Amino acid sequence: MLPAPFFVRAFLLRTFVIWSVLKLVVTAGARSTEPGLPLPDALQPTSVGMLAMIGVVCAVILIDARRRNELLFLGNMGVARFTIGALAATPVLIAETLLIVVL
Repeated sequence: MLPAPFFVRAFLLRTFVIWSVLKLVVTAGARSTEPGLPLPDALQPTSVGMLAMIGVVCAVILIDARRRNELLFLGNMGVARFTIGALAATPVLIAETLLIVVL
């Protein structure tokens, strides 16, 4: 069962912001360790890096939802934590896959 559209939009927006900042930090770190590395190569995720990115974003979203007491509220409405984690993982997986395909 998905949460109300208001919560879905909020989770997707938070996921996008967290993923963008994390991707910026990881790309900047990759470029600083190898100064001659082109930007498309720095943006390409490895399979382990993609799984780590998904895990970190899901963990941060769940921590943020717990901090805002959204987990408790949505849990009372029948929405599982797994659903919220999957809702956070899906845009990250799509964005990372698009980076692999496009670059």
